[in-house]
Amino acid sequence: DFKNGLAISFEKLGITHTYLGNLEKALGFYEEETKLFKELYAAYPNNVDFKNGLAISFEKLGITHTSLGNLDKALGFYEERNRLGKELYAAYPNNVSFKNGLALSYQHLGWHLEKMGKPAQSIENYLESEKLLKQLIIDAPAYVEFKQNLTWVQKRLAALNQLPSLFELEKTGTPQKEIEGYRIGIDSLKNEADKVEIQTKLVNVYEKLLTQYKGNKEDTTTCANENGSLSFYQLFKKQFIEAQKTALRGLALDASQTWIKTNLAHALLFQNKYSEAEKVYLELKPLKDAQGNSFAKAFIDDLDALEKAGITHKDVAKIRALLKE
Repeated sequence: DFKNGLAISFEKLGITHTYLGNLEKALGFYEEETKLFKELYAAYPNNVDFKNGLAISFEKLGITHTSLGNLDKALGFYEERNRLGKELYAAYPNNVSFKNGLALSYQHLGWHLEKMGKPAQSIENYLESEKLLKQLIIDAPAYVEFKQNLTWVQKRLAALNQLPSLFELEKTGTPQKEIEGYRIGIDSLKNEADKVEIQTKLVNVYEKLLTQYKGNKEDTTTCANENGSLSFYQLFKKQFIEAQKTALRGLALDASQTWIKTNLAHALLFQNKYSEAEKVYLELKPLKDAQGNSFAKAFIDDLDALEKAGITHKDVAKIRALLKE
């Protein structure tokens, strides 16, 4: 237990230094974390938590070496993370966390191989990630990250077959490392409310890009989805007015992203705007999202997640009944 706790403390120190931009220091802490998890896994090979901890530590090393420009070293760590992820998923195919971890490992490998000028291998990994993410959205439709990651992977697959959009063009001065850093930060946080600050920064980057450059539809949709994700996180921070405004901004950018209206409905409900909220709930109730999932179920899953976080409202029971009619 002591060694496991120490490994976790090294991970947290690494994450903190990553946020602060001290990548060399972060790398040192991640290396210490990996060393401890290797020892724990060697001593207890049947302990799934130690094996998963080692897998995640490899991922952190891969990401950090990528940021430092050590692409060959990073590739080795990404491959090790993917290998362990495959083993975990094979042993526990119904574990959502392991399935998501494997999907992310394919995503990181795809992006890394793309940077290394290996598009064919990159596409192979993106396709594996896409397959898992589609399953995850069916398994857990309430988790907006899965939809967000699927959008990103599909965007990369499309970009490999056409001219890159402005968000990938180096000549535009796009702060790609900044965007990557924010995404890493968001992925590392389990509490939705804690993601608001970093997601806000990510949205601001995309909004600035749209102001500076005339983005194509793909770029505008990306920005819309980032606003949608932020509105979801704001609900968990009880920022209901902000969640409404952010959701409306996302819809203004791309009205076809209907899923953002789920956050709008909740934001209205928690502001005591029952009539307005009811209209949105009723509008989406008979509909399904792009993956064929019921919005009615997504609404209920969201309300369950909010209640689990201690966020509820006197009219939630009425909405639940309405959605089940």
